[in-house]
Order: sequence, then C-alpha cells, then structure tokens
Amino acid sequence: MPNETENSPFQATRQDASDLKKTAIDAAKDIGSTAAVHAEKAKQTAVEAARDLGSTAATHVEKVKQTASDAARDLGSTASAHAEKARGQFQSLTTHARQEGRAQLQEVRGQFGEVVDSARDYVSNKPLTCVAVALAAGFLFGLSRRR
Repeated sequence: MPNETENSPFQATRQDASDLKKTAIDAAKDIGSTAAVHAEKAKQTAVEAARDLGSTAATHVEKVKQTASDAARDLGSTASAHAEKARGQFQSLTTHARQEGRAQLQEVRGQFGEVVDSARDYVSNKPLTCVAVALAAGFLFGLSRRR
C-alpha cells in the first residue's frame, strides 16, 4: 500500500498543491504574527506617549511614526518573501500537471491504438459479419430517420 500513493496519478501535482497551500497558511501566520508584534510595539509607544505627554510628546509621535514605518516595511518584506515562494511552487505545480497530463494522454493514445488494431484484426478475420452488422445498423438508422 505505501507504493500506491507514490504511483497514484498526479502525485507530484498533488504534492505541489499541498506545498502551495502550506505556504499560503505560513504566509498568513507570519503576516499576522508580524502585524501583532508591531501592533504591540505601537501600543507600548502610545502608552509611553500618554504618560509623558506634556514633555516629550513630539519624541513619542516620532517613535509612533517610526514604528508604523517599520511595520509597513516588515509586512511588505514578509508578504513579498511568501509571494516569491508561492510563485515558485505554483510554477512547479503547473510543470508537474503538464508532465503528468502528457503522460496520461500518451497512455490513452496507446490504448486507443490498441482498440483500433483490434478492430482491424476483427474486420480482417470476419469481413462478412462486419458487413452484415453494418447493413443492419444502416437499416435501423434509416428506419429511425423516417419517423
């Protein structure tokens, strides 16, 4: 049974899709975590600003601006890194899907060729039977078209 999953159709494509899903989940967690860290820093800075409002308000406003700027930069960097990883995984997914689709198409073409060869052999071995079946089918088709 362990080999069954290794040889199942589109295994690489399924793995790529799973990897892409995991990357999206990881990206959401990382972005959420980064935002939470920066939100906590902004909260702490705002609390400090409220305490020292009279004398150092300008300093704290500058700290809040810097914290917001850092948050935006970090969030952008995190999102960009995850987007690049997802892009690579998506390319891998499409490549594997294309390769596996081609392999399936070749298999179907081979099976179709076998069916055609089998039909040719049958017609060669029993030509009168085939002519009789064709006449009967044509007759029934003609009858059905009259009504």
